[in-house]
Amino acid sequence: MSGWNVSLRQGFKPMIEQEKTSKEVLIRPARSKDASAGAQLMFYAGPNHLLAFFGKPENKAIRAIRRMFRLPHHLTSYTYAFVAENEGRVVGLISGFDRKAWRASKRASQMYGPVWFVVVPPWQIPRMIAAFEDFDKAFLPVSDGEYYIEHVAVLPEKRGRGIGKQLMEFAESQARAKGLKKVTLNVDIENEPARRLYERLGFQTIEMVANPSYCKRFNFQGSIRMAKAI
Repeated sequence: MSGWNVSLRQGFKPMIEQEKTSKEVLIRPARSKDASAGAQLMFYAGPNHLLAFFGKPENKAIRAIRRMFRLPHHLTSYTYAFVAENEGRVVGLISGFDRKAWRASKRASQMYGPVWFVVVPPWQIPRMIAAFEDFDKAFLPVSDGEYYIEHVAVLPEKRGRGIGKQLMEFAESQARAKGLKKVTLNVDIENEPARRLYERLGFQTIEMVANPSYCKRFNFQGSIRMAKAI
């Protein structure tokens, strides 16, 4: 994920409308009915964040995201996500935002606030609010000319087959079609395999975030913002 979107999605169409296929993998816009697979993949993209928001066990966090995934326009919605299909099965996901979409999605996420609180027990609501506050204070804003990748994940049994690379290349094509100048993402400091992959794809480290309360809340060392000019 990096870890965790627009006014209304009315008439929204991806900038690249054709579906992209490669090596028997089809990349298409996500749909609300992809909620089960999409929630699982979003969890893989940022388990520490989701567990901090919703608490353990893992399946509770996934249930919460599955419910929210079906709603349009917010940060964990299907609206800005694309999925990779292999043999008719969703095996990967990527979601991304330009600055306008990111800001609008934040407003939509706030609008859905009561729904977020329904998916957790009442005694966990203060912790969820504190987690959102720590996240907002530490998160680096999305700038003009930037396409920010919020989630990217592939099912464990499908990794090592180039699907993640195809998703990243697809995100770059989305950014180019929008006339943007760079693609950015966050990666956990301790996630060296992912960081090496992004470096091979041309990404460079531009900033590190290691706010103490943020790191403690989300149980990690911090995050690295990486960018690639396109």
